[in-house]
Amino acid sequence: MATRTKTSAADKAEARRELAASLHTSITDKVAELTSSDTWRAYLDHVASFHSYSECSSDARLWPGPANAPPHAMSTPRACPNRDT
Repeated sequence: MATRTKTSAADKAEARRELAASLHTSITDKVAELTSSDTWRAYLDHVASFHSYSECSSDARLWPGPANAPPHAMSTPRACPNRDT
């Protein structure tokens, strides 16, 4: 049977801090590598070509049926409360 060694709370906390620092460094490096690549630029250009839909453009035609549509989808159109128009 294997014996277990006791690890103090301070040792566990230190191990978690070291792991967090290591992960932070790794993530920072990977994000810097990603965002400086030509692939990232190509992805951003591709995504920018898609149509941007307003959050207030919901329409009953977009829902599977009147029973499933939220109340605002069945009401008459009105100004979007989040838009400055």
